[in-house]
Formats: sequence, C-alpha cells, structure tokens
Amino acid sequence: MIVGISKLINFLPAAYLNPLIITVFLAILLPIVILLVIYNIKAHKEGKETAFKSAVASLYSYYNQMNDEVAHMCLGPESCGGCEGDNCIVGHIKLVLDQCIKKGECNDLGLPLDISNKQFNKDQARESLLLTLQLLRDKPNDESYKAINEIRKSLEMIAFGKSVEQITSWEDYVEKISKTDKKMAKALL
Repeated sequence: MIVGISKLINFLPAAYLNPLIITVFLAILLPIVILLVIYNIKAHKEGKETAFKSAVASLYSYYNQMNDEVAHMCLGPESCGGCEGDNCIVGHIKLVLDQCIKKGECNDLGLPLDISNKQFNKDQARESLLLTLQLLRDKPNDESYKAINEIRKSLEMIAFGKSVEQITSWEDYVEKISKTDKKMAKALL
C-alpha cells in the first residue's frame, strides 16, 4: 500500500498535492484499511480461512497428491527402454510439480512432443486427469492455474494420445473429450 501511495504521489500533478486533497484521500483510505485489518484479525481469531489461504492449501494439496499419482504412472525403464527424465512426459509432469511444490514457481516448460515409443499406466493417467479437472472445473482459464493446465494437457496426451489446447467452456471440453473417451466424459458431468 505504501508503494502504491508513493507511486501515486510521483505521478500526480503538483496541483493535486495540496493538504486538503491529501487529507480527504487519507480520510477515505484509512477507515477502509482499518476495517479490513479488523476483519482479518477477527477471522483469524475465529479460525476462518481467507480465500487466499484456502486456495493455497488447495493447490498445495493438489500438487502433493499429483506427485504421488504420477509416480504410479510410469511403468519403469523395462517397458520403454530407459528413463529419459524431463524428456519423457511423466518426467515433464514431475518437473512441473517439483517447480510448483519446492520452488513455488510454475513456469511454462512446453510439452515433450513424442510419446509414441512410451507406455504408461493409462488408467492412472485418467484418474489423475479427473483429479486435475475437478480443480479446473470452476475456473479453467485462471492464470494461476497455468501449470495445472500444462499438467492436464500432459495427462490427456498419456490417456488419449492427444490433448485439448485450451478449455474455452466446460461443456465444449466435455464434448471434445466425449469424442475420444465417452466414459471419461460421463465422469466429468
């Protein structure tokens, strides 16, 4: 807030920086800030979670659960001729999850393109995709879910051999999935 106010002061014309205007501005701003602080203190004492805290907890839980699920997706080097690490789609998912959990950054890493010579546990991929879609259902294009959408696309590649680039609407997405897997589409409804 202090940074915002200092930027506002720097960009306002000098004519607006007189004591009367500053007093009116502070008279409006300070009660709002005090009310928000009081509300947050009361919510904290009552044990209520803020929307931000619940979103963070939900994402953290998702990333950890996905980390466990992805470990069961790989069938091992015997089935595909050797571990390729981050060049494999499962390794790619693990890398994205690792960045999100340990480093707190979820960057777009791009998908490994060729999965034709690999075998994966497709049932596990479908279960993981359902878990992912439960999180994405309400806000599929939310910018904070960028990494989750990347994971979704990777799971679709494993489960169906192709992915839906972007979810424009939930109904449209279910329709696209039903063309590939009717059972999965029914589970999404």
